[in-house]
Amino acid sequence: MPTQTIAAIKRHPFYVQLNQAQQGWTSTRSQIAAARADLRALDVGWVLVWLPRPGRALSQYLSAIGFRFAYRADGASVYRPVPPSAPE
Repeated sequence: MPTQTIAAIKRHPFYVQLNQAQQGWTSTRSQIAAARADLRALDVGWVLVWLPRPGRALSQYLSAIGFRFAYRADGASVYRPVPPSAPE
């Protein structure tokens, strides 16, 4: 990966925490909050996980920032954002 791409990724808490969760690290509340804020700015519509079984840290991270498992396709787990609650 080009160094410019790596540098750009490192500026986004969403991607930094995603990478760390893939390595089995857990995130603090402040890291989760920063990742959520970054995620809103990035407008990510789904996450594809190309691991046979996503680890607990990754699943917990995705859930904490507002994603849920949707389905598996072609060996990837697809996570989609949880839709906002409808106003009452």
